Formats: sequence, structure tokens, C-alpha cells
Amino acid sequence: MSETAREPRSLTQVLKDRLKTTKEKLHPTHIENMSLRVQPGIKIDAPKAAIRGIQRAAIAMGRFEGRIAKMEGKKDASERVLTDFAQNYPGFLGFRSKDDNMLVSVYREAKVKYHNKELKKALGAASSAVIGEKLKVTFTIPLGHETGEGLLTSKKAQTHIERAIEDLNFPKAELKKILHTEIVPRYDEPILLELSENGQVELPPEAATVTDTLHVRITPIDKTLLQIPVAVNPSHSTSS
Repeated sequence: MSETAREPRSLTQVLKDRLKTTKEKLHPTHIENMSLRVQPGIKIDAPKAAIRGIQRAAIAMGRFEGRIAKMEGKKDASERVLTDFAQNYPGFLGFRSKDDNMLVSVYREAKVKYHNKELKKALGAASSAVIGEKLKVTFTIPLGHETGEGLLTSKKAQTHIERAIEDLNFPKAELKKILHTEIVPRYDEPILLELSENGQVELPPEAATVTDTLHVRITPIDKTLLQIPVAVNPSHSTSS
């Protein structure tokens, strides 16, 4: 299960995450050998009960991993504890618990749908540096190739492909049944991020729709141990 973030990030924030390595620091907790993984400069002041709650939830997720379908609901509920914590404490990336032999990652994935009209309006003269195009067919067309009629563009390639099919004596009306070509936009995200961070352009919310989802991944710290412990250590069972 994944959870959609209640407050999606801005397009600039998403591009930063995609194009830059996210560093992390370990923040100690009141639980022995358990540290929160956080973004640099972030300090999480969460109640003891909340910290113990995410620990128990992660242990439960490990216990339900690979079980039959009826256990999925319990696994989803445990995952929600971790994603809710991440929603409430920005900068939280998971935690590391040596005693439980688990490294827990809570991470965001974003789906970006650009809106060409609004993005071009925001970029102005810089549009041509950011927004390109490619022709989707069943084989690759090297756009920019020098032809006898100038540089090869998506539109020109599309026209020539359609003519070639027609030359094989297929009626024009039949083209759509046997040939599918599509000109789709291509975005140079490194340049877009650079323009935004340098203050050269302002990216309005309507330039793109961002759908943010939170995911949880649990991996053992010691790979020689085949599974995450299925029971809380005796020291963890004490109430906070």
C-alpha cells in the first residue's frame, strides 16, 4: 500500500529530489540502538509513544511480509502508522534499529503531469530550452538529422512516414488502423530546475500537477539474518 501525501510538494521541490542526492543524518531516540533517519538540519521532537509506535509498526510489517491476502489489511494499517508519522514530521526518512535488525525507509515518489500551455507561459523565451518533442513510433527517428529539406523535425518525420505507407497503396483512410505515430513533449528537467533555483523563472502551481505518494521499505541491517525479528525484544515491551 502507498499513501497519497496530504500536501503535495511544489514542482521545484520534486525536481530537487529527482535530480539531487538526498543526504540524511541519524537522530538518536530514547530507545536504545534506535535512531531516526532525517534530512540534514531537521530535528524531530516526537513523543516517546509516537517513536515506539513506528518501531512496533515496522516490526509488524516485517511479520506480515509475504503472508496470505487476509494479512494485507494488517500490514497496510502498520504502514499507515509510518506514513502518518512522515506526514506529521517533514524531513523524516525512516529509522534504524540495530536490536530489531531493520533499516526502515519512508520515501516519496512523485508523478508529474506537465501542462504545456501554462508552463510555456511561465518560461517565456526560455521555453525552447526546456520543452522539446519526440516522435513515438515503433522505431527510433534521429531528430535533428540534416536532410535535403533542412533539419529533420518530429512533424516532418511523421509526414514522411505517412507518405511511405501511402506509397505502398494503402488508402489514406486506413493509415490510422495500421500506423500510430504520436508527437509527445520532452522536458529538460535539469535546465528547468536551474532556471527556477536561480530565480530566472517562477513556476506557478498550474504549470504541473504533482501527485505525491509515500512508500515504506524495510530491509535487514545484517544481510546474514534472513528475516526481520517477529517479536519485540523484551526491552521494547515496557510501556512508555
